[in-house]
This record gives sequence, structure tokens and C-alpha cells, in this order.
Amino acid sequence: MKRAAQFAEAVIHNKVLVFSKDWGIQEILKKSVRMQAEGFTFGFYDEPKPQQQQETQNKDPAPVPIESVSLGRILKYIPSKLSYARVHGLPNKVVQRELWDVKIQLMESDSLESTPSELKLLDSANDLVPKVYEGGFKTWECSIDLCHEIKKINILDRNLSRILELGCGSALPILSCFQELYQRREPSTLVFQDYNIDVLRYITLPNLLLNWYFNTQEHDSSQEHGTINVTENLLQEFSDDFARNSITCEFLSGPWGSEMQNMIQQSYGSHYFSLILASETIYSIPSLEPFIYMLLENTRNIALIAGKDLYFGVGGSILEFYLRLQKVVSSEDSLRTVKSSFSNVGRSLVYWERSFIAESSTESSSVKK
Repeated sequence: MKRAAQFAEAVIHNKVLVFSKDWGIQEILKKSVRMQAEGFTFGFYDEPKPQQQQETQNKDPAPVPIESVSLGRILKYIPSKLSYARVHGLPNKVVQRELWDVKIQLMESDSLESTPSELKLLDSANDLVPKVYEGGFKTWECSIDLCHEIKKINILDRNLSRILELGCGSALPILSCFQELYQRREPSTLVFQDYNIDVLRYITLPNLLLNWYFNTQEHDSSQEHGTINVTENLLQEFSDDFARNSITCEFLSGPWGSEMQNMIQQSYGSHYFSLILASETIYSIPSLEPFIYMLLENTRNIALIAGKDLYFGVGGSILEFYLRLQKVVSSEDSLRTVKSSFSNVGRSLVYWERSFIAESSTESSSVKK
């Protein structure tokens, strides 16, 4: 428990979730670029990686299964209490679950599904383990940039109510959309996709519940940190409210590609989502092809992708992604980059809007191709 308390203190002082604005370029590079034998790590943790963990990661991991879980089925993973912190730097008030709270839940759980591997990921010096873990437990800088861009495009007036976030993790961008849609009680479809099902269970879903809670329940809005009690009645009210307002949620886990697309196709059809969001998903060159495939198959109107201008030592970059996407989209589409940060490691967004579907963006969400 001592380690969990230390972890909590680090989170509260913003040492884990975001880069400090006071860091110099050398420290940014030191913490952002760590190439280990098993692959790339963003390295927000300063702990040395245990030798046993190195040996485990060098083994060829088993394939991550593709799963689809409804809101009702995934609610069983919500604990009786959730500790939260307000996320600063956003255009809307958004809260998220504390990482130390996840660790405490896993340490106290007697469920066979709560394996030691989940705790190892939270304790690890690696924020990325290829084919095992894709960094979803952390909140990344570019997700903040994406929230600001969402505010600018006015999703309500443009009827962008069918939303998919690829590699969602803490899901701040899609939660920003949820808040705007929910204030008007707009019927919507929200699909949360992450590589790891545990991220969806312990981070994504709690963040959705927390932000619904702060839009519906009485609370002290001045609190930066706090804890809410989660009762069976509250969970039932949560589910009933979504059903009453025609808010459909689905949680998808696993790698991008044809198998995941087939699952999406069966539920929604092609080019169903009026808005697709993604942040920090372009760092790996090998993943660009399946990621672009998912964009092409699912984007009906707009896709917004946020990332760093260059991922040092890995090869991924905004420019590389932009050039690859440019080769496969229509010349009549709107495709451009938007600079979001010039300091230290630069960050940008890629904005893609389909031209041939623009006029049909007001169609009912029940229409499927």
C-alpha cells in the first residue's frame, strides 16, 4: 500500500499524466525516448525495469483477442467508490479516474479476472509493450489538443453525433463530445475502442460514469479531487438515463484490422461514424496501415487525429501519417494539418473531411449503407 500511496502522490502533483510545462527539451527527450529491447516506451516512470519483466516481454506474446462489450455488461467492473481528479487545460470541465485508484481496486479485488499482469502494467517503466499494452492507462498531451479542436468544430450544429474514438484510453476527446451532446439530450452513438480490454474496464468506463455523474448529480463543483460512492441504484440510473435519451455505447478492444472491421460492419455498416477521433495513435510506422484502413472504412464525415510532429527513435510522425493518408483519400476531400503546439516536442492535428458525404451529414443515425 505504501507504493500505491506514493503513486497517488505522484499523480496528484501531475508527474505521471502530463508533461510539466517547466521541463526543458533535454528532460522531455530523456523521458519521451527510451528504446528497450522489446520496443518503444514513452517512459513517464523513473523506476528501473525489473530483469524478470524484461525476460517476460522478450517472449512472443499471445494475440490480443477482439472483443465487443455493451454498456450493461461492462458495468460490473465499476467499484463501489471512484476517486477522480479534474483535468486541467480543457475547454470544458472534464474529470477522470485517478490511476492510484485503479491500483487499489486491483490489489483489493479477489476476482480471477484481475490478474497480476494489470498491476505490472501500471507499475512498469514502459508505457508501451508491443502487442501487449498500448499505453491506454495514461492521459497523453495530444488528447488535450484534440479536445480543443472538438470545441471549434461545433459538433451539435453539424450533427456529429455518431462518434468512434480509436485508441481511446482515458477517452477525454469523446467524453468532451459526450458532454456537449448530453447537455441537449441528443441521441448519439459512442463507441470506445482501445487495444486493451482492461483499459476500457478500469479507465474508460469509469471516466464515462464520472462525467455523466457531474452532469446529473448534486456535487461541489469547486473540488479538484474527490471520491464518489457508486451504488447499485446509481448504476441503474446511469443505464436508464442512457436508454431514455437514446445514447448507445459500445466498448471494442483488440488490434485494428479486418477482424475488428467485420465486427463494426455487422453492427453499424460502412462509413457510419460522422466523427472519428484519435490521439497518439501514429507513433508506430507498422500500425499506420491498419489505422488508416479503419479511418477509410468508418469515416462518414470528419476524422480528427492528433499526434506529435515526430516520435523520436521510432519513425512515426504527423507528416508521415499525413502523406500516407493523402495518397488514399479523394482529391476533393478537405485534408489539412493544424499546429497545436510549438514548444519542446511539437504537436499537430490532421483534419480530414469527406466531400462526397458532406451534404448527407444530417441523415438519421439509423441509416446504414
